[in-house]
Amino acid sequence: MKITGKNILWVLLVLGFCFFGCEYLPEIEKNEIKEVEKSKPLWTFIIYMAGDNELSASALEDLNELEEAKAVSDKIQIFALVDFAGDGNLSSNSGTFLFKIKNDFEDSEDIVSERIACAPLGLRTDEEIEINLADSSVLEKTIDFIKGEYPSQEYGLIMWGHGTGYKSANIPEKTRGFAVDDTSGEYMSTINFAKAINKKNLSVIGFDTCFGMLLENIYEIKDCGKYFIGSSGLVPANGWNYKTVFSEFAKNLEKSQESGEDFCKIAVNHFENLYSSNEKLKISYLELEQVRKISEKFDKLAKKIGENIIDKSSQEKFFNILFNDVKSYYNNYGATDLYLDLYSLADKMLQEGIDEAGELKDVLLQNEKNLNIGIHFAALTSEGIIKERHSNSYIKNDKIINEQLRFVAENQYWVPNYETKDSVLDKLFYTNF
Repeated sequence: MKITGKNILWVLLVLGFCFFGCEYLPEIEKNEIKEVEKSKPLWTFIIYMAGDNELSASALEDLNELEEAKAVSDKIQIFALVDFAGDGNLSSNSGTFLFKIKNDFEDSEDIVSERIACAPLGLRTDEEIEINLADSSVLEKTIDFIKGEYPSQEYGLIMWGHGTGYKSANIPEKTRGFAVDDTSGEYMSTINFAKAINKKNLSVIGFDTCFGMLLENIYEIKDCGKYFIGSSGLVPANGWNYKTVFSEFAKNLEKSQESGEDFCKIAVNHFENLYSSNEKLKISYLELEQVRKISEKFDKLAKKIGENIIDKSSQEKFFNILFNDVKSYYNNYGATDLYLDLYSLADKMLQEGIDEAGELKDVLLQNEKNLNIGIHFAALTSEGIIKERHSNSYIKNDKIINEQLRFVAENQYWVPNYETKDSVLDKLFYTNF
């Protein structure tokens, strides 16, 4: 084709249209994306209710609490994957169900929520099946399914059920476990839990379980969400009051766009009010990005404690302080594990003249309260006697266990070691002066 004036003009017009059109179209798409985001609910909560055990009746009660909260609106949606004890149907409180929570304006004892199908889990609305909630792939599929089918701007996950600590009896000594499933005889390890929630964009991770707020646990999931909330010690079978927590959160949500921290504050306050007669029953929350700093300050303190254990006398002194004087968490029934409260530990060490303890206390003072975070110290027999050896999963560089908690693998001056013997637990348990 010959190049003429008309040809050049036409080419320039076409190029101009393409140039300006390509700049304009993305703006349209960006605006559409913004409108879609605005139309989404602000919050979606997933309650993972591992009730295939003696907590089955409590699961049904908490389902009713969620319905009585009347929290569901165009701004908030709540889902509950519930595994009742045994096989069967809802009328006999058995089997596994996925519910989209509905408001129960009659405050009835019946479950009014919508039972929904979930193909990835094999759940249908016209049959009853049993699913093993101890399987971490079930948790991952549940999160992915709900986020895909019912998207929102923020996501919260609440793990509901037993928390066993480093339970060794009749269970492989791998890591701490929760989501105990009696039908399968299994539990979900902390390591597998972390893998299941990795990169799920969770704003809140809550543990309505015993022994949730342990440094070993939160260190494992420190990169998996924004806020964590849980207890260092025991939690009663009826746990959180979901009616009051979600009622207040939903009410506030109508006035402003509440954050994950707002939800955590509400949960902590209602828990304290519910169990105000028992000062041992506490839950705390923290921003997960603080976990690494807490761990670093704790290990710095542990290094100094270890340096002060130089002979039999100092070994006995520090052992007695940690075992008898520091606030601790444990199960009152049967063999258990003993966890020390980090804030109490720092306070006692500061009294011993170890200045590094003040740095740990400072970082644990958040939101005008000290965080209640536990750290594993030793396993106890059913008679309350300390066992001679830590579990294989808690010994750094263990040749038997291939996969260890990140805290155990990365900590330097607290956990026992197979090779070096400079840690606090090495000097207290495995060193003969």
